[in-house]
Amino acid sequence: MNKYENMDWENWKPEEKGVVVYVSDKKNNKLLLMIKKTGLGAGKVNAPGGRLEKGESFYEAVIRECQEEVYVNPIKPEKRAELHFQFVSGYALYGEAFFTDEWEGEIKESDEADPFWCDMDKIPWE
Repeated sequence: MNKYENMDWENWKPEEKGVVVYVSDKKNNKLLLMIKKTGLGAGKVNAPGGRLEKGESFYEAVIRECQEEVYVNPIKPEKRAELHFQFVSGYALYGEAFFTDEWEGEIKESDEADPFWCDMDKIPWE
């Protein structure tokens, strides 16, 4: 049996906190995704996001991470989900997921991410 199989979520405490933001282009039925270049999940497809910096709110982290990773400024992102990640290594991460269909700027590759607009019906789940 895995030591996390019967997790005591009521007393669970994450080591870090983070965010993920899903930016959609409803008019063209697309979602902003990226190939992550560094850190947790490197080499995989994800949405912009990352860990909170000291003293930063979840909302502030959404704006900063989106600007740093894909050079887009999300407008009025809304919190839609809370995420609890417990890795078998012992690392624990609490995250909040935000969604918006309004943004400013054009996507651009950064040191952290290679962004792309993906058709909603062609999301690479694998």
